[in-house]
Amino acid sequence: MADKSKQIWRSLWQKDAVYYLPNVIRRGLTQSGIAPLLSLAVPNIGPVVLFDRQPWGKVSLDMRNNSAKDLFLIADGGFTQGPATGEVTVKICFEELLLTGQYLVLGDPAGGSAADVAADALGPIQPMAETAEPSQAQANIDQAKVYRAKLLKSDNGKQMVASYYDHNQTYSELFQLSSVKVQWTKHTTDDEAGTPQTAKFYADHTYTASKNPDANLNGTPDAKGYSPYNANAYWQQTLIMNSCYGGQKHWNEQGQTEKAKRYGDAGDAAGKFANATKPHSATPHTVNSVMDLVETSQPPSQAELDACREVQKPDWQRDLETHAERVGDHVYHELKARSSGADADYGAESMLIRGTYTGALPAFTLTVHGTARADGSMVFDRIDGSLPDMAVTLSPEADAALCRQVDKSLGDAPFITDLIKTRVLSSLSGETFRAYLGRVFNAARSQ
Repeated sequence: MADKSKQIWRSLWQKDAVYYLPNVIRRGLTQSGIAPLLSLAVPNIGPVVLFDRQPWGKVSLDMRNNSAKDLFLIADGGFTQGPATGEVTVKICFEELLLTGQYLVLGDPAGGSAADVAADALGPIQPMAETAEPSQAQANIDQAKVYRAKLLKSDNGKQMVASYYDHNQTYSELFQLSSVKVQWTKHTTDDEAGTPQTAKFYADHTYTASKNPDANLNGTPDAKGYSPYNANAYWQQTLIMNSCYGGQKHWNEQGQTEKAKRYGDAGDAAGKFANATKPHSATPHTVNSVMDLVETSQPPSQAELDACREVQKPDWQRDLETHAERVGDHVYHELKARSSGADADYGAESMLIRGTYTGALPAFTLTVHGTARADGSMVFDRIDGSLPDMAVTLSPEADAALCRQVDKSLGDAPFITDLIKTRVLSSLSGETFRAYLGRVFNAARSQ
């Protein structure tokens, strides 16, 4: 069986063979019903805040209709198969991969990233005078950006950061609603001494702990995971989750199904983050121990997340969830009251530039894992690897000064290209590409 599978795999790389994989990807194979694979869709990226500068305000980059192309520049990197298990490991090498898409540069004097908006709700981000020291809210944001770079060093951290940017627009919109902003700023959680404290107190505490990352972060939780810090964090998670669901209900009633789905997906993402962190909530943590957990953990599977939901929740969590559900109702009614006005994702005043972009990934290799079935057919069930650094080129536009500033910000923000690479890798490792490889292999096997 192993020799047969290896022989079939080698046949995919013989230039004069019918099933020569680069040719099949480029032209398809009519007799086997296999279409060309001219590109792979890559998920949207952004909006991501690049800078805050007059006269444009907070400027964000949104990348849409992204595609990975030139997949035919693929080559064989080797084949191995375990004789006992039938598990197959193959290497595929890409000479280069082209990324193309559309980009929007958005300006919003009052907007920004969800983190900026949420922090600004707790206190002005900008100092009152240009000569003043940065505000505490700005210091909190700056420190969060430092740890964002650290998160991007692990697969789990990359997934967390990517999820945040996937839903940044929705979360930012929520913080424009008074029903959310009031609860975010006014809700209190008693500290260790029993003094009611707002989210600002706990945000400042996080900042202080991050400056001494081996100091205690979340107090000493009891057996049910309760500590003041944990309770505030859980409240914020459930507040955002239920606020998203309130928005989802409204937009569904308005017939705006895409926007409703966007809100629902953002709520699900907030819930998944909460479920993923609960197993560690009964343990005292430092900033470093939290970062170590993120770095050494794998992104939770759907089955693991579902199992977390089935765990009986303590009273303190259920009480907070009940409160958050009421806020979700308030969000629904506030949006309903506003619904008489015209709605658009991006108003004309916020669209500064639109154009196309390109990026090229230099040579890289991926590992494909598969299983040979008893009948000899192959199922490729996993692809992993890493992608090299890349540069993104935006097409020139009329506003030359803004284009120069955007290009500079892209060069100064490697986390954006890291996000792009994460998106591309998710497409290359996804079901579409794996199934395509399997179809070609099995078509060659049947000859």
